[in-house]
Amino acid sequence: MGAGTSATHMIFFIAAIVIAIGVVGVVTVNVQSLSSSTNIGSKVLSNQIKTDITIINDPLIIPFDGTNHTFYVKNTGATELTPSSVNILLNGSMDTVDAWRILDRDDNTWEAQAPVWKPGDVLEINISASLPSGDHYLKVACENGESDSIRFKI
Repeated sequence: MGAGTSATHMIFFIAAIVIAIGVVGVVTVNVQSLSSSTNIGSKVLSNQIKTDITIINDPLIIPFDGTNHTFYVKNTGATELTPSSVNILLNGSMDTVDAWRILDRDDNTWEAQAPVWKPGDVLEINISASLPSGDHYLKVACENGESDSIRFKI
């Protein structure tokens, strides 16, 4: 009777160890996944905090050359942005940017279709949309969700 009881206890002990190892493995994978997600989320949040843009147009006088309405947006944050990733909402509808260029704050020259929008630089956005007289709304959004908006009159 003594050997049978010992064998049973040994089997239960080994089974408990195997189950414990399986539980530890599952918990470890879940903790690593949660840690990775938290790390990615904190990097995104950090990038959003460092990013800021400001539309610097006078809302009563929007430049219009007969074809394009021109808006000026300054990168007032601490990160470089991609001007080709800027999204425009004009009166609540997505609109396309027909042309843009960057005024470099260091040498005050315009760079057409520059790949990088540095902190302190001004982005000139030209939109060819026929807008009737009255009140309008423009929202400019960057690739990470940071945005600014302006209500203006034509």
